[in-house]
Amino acid sequence: MKKLISILVTLFALGAYAQENQVAKLENLKERILAKYVIKHEGDNDYSYSGCCEDHYIIEKSEFRGDFLKFDFKWQGTSLSPSMYVPDEEAFPATYVKARYEGNPEMIKKYDVIEKYDEERIVILDEWVYVLEWNSKDDFVIDKVLRPGEVSGLKAVKASLKAKKVMKNADHYNTLKAYLDKAFAKQASLLPKWKEENADLIQQRLENKKKVMQEIKGVNDAYWQSEEGQAKLREMKESEGKPTSWTIKNGSSKEVFVGTGGSSKSLAPGQSTTFLCNTDIYYLSKNGANYEKKGLLGKGSEWCGKTFIIK
Repeated sequence: MKKLISILVTLFALGAYAQENQVAKLENLKERILAKYVIKHEGDNDYSYSGCCEDHYIIEKSEFRGDFLKFDFKWQGTSLSPSMYVPDEEAFPATYVKARYEGNPEMIKKYDVIEKYDEERIVILDEWVYVLEWNSKDDFVIDKVLRPGEVSGLKAVKASLKAKKVMKNADHYNTLKAYLDKAFAKQASLLPKWKEENADLIQQRLENKKKVMQEIKGVNDAYWQSEEGQAKLREMKESEGKPTSWTIKNGSSKEVFVGTGGSSKSLAPGQSTTFLCNTDIYYLSKNGANYEKKGLLGKGSEWCGKTFIIK
């Protein structure tokens, strides 16, 4: 009987999820800081869990196209630029999708043209926020699991000890998949009518896209014809065929952090990353939510075109 009640409660909750679109879920999100719980994709739809709360992310809401909301998403304690996320569809937002505005500030104000990156999405449910690597609602990987609220000190230690059990009980993949099935079914039922009623708006946005691309081309053409642009072209021609980057490979058996201090990169064993030849890279150590320089790993000018292997 208890099991039946639990199933019914779950089904009711999922039904409630799908009735609320993602803009409503964002509007109801009370916390701007979210704690990261550790999740690892083990293949297919299987995941393993361990620990939490060493890293936090920030969501900053703002108005978007009338009654909608968008948000900036940032890794707390780093100098990495925030990413903007907007509703996937205005008829019924089932997910948030990574996006950027096209053009300079003047063009943004004039045309409001957005380029979406469909492969990076975020879904907000009541207790959890999911960052997804996305192909479709039937083909996605959970990249990050976040829980609203900052967790630090003794609370973080306690939460980390309980994290594996909490994450397992949350049944993240199946809960998320059930929500997506319902949400996208509702979106599909509403989208045709929305497109019909907003045909003029859709056409205007297509025309704005062409206009902003033309203006961007005009600005770029003018630059390359300028004295500065011509000098840059000569410089590029002279350096043609020369290496412009260097590679760092983690040849050790442990995860390492590298970067400039202003930016950081995590390298798992066997993983590689590249940097421009004018960039010096340091070993980094983690201090709470921040990263500090531990020592010089290599100078870009000395390793340009080469691979530095961390032993």
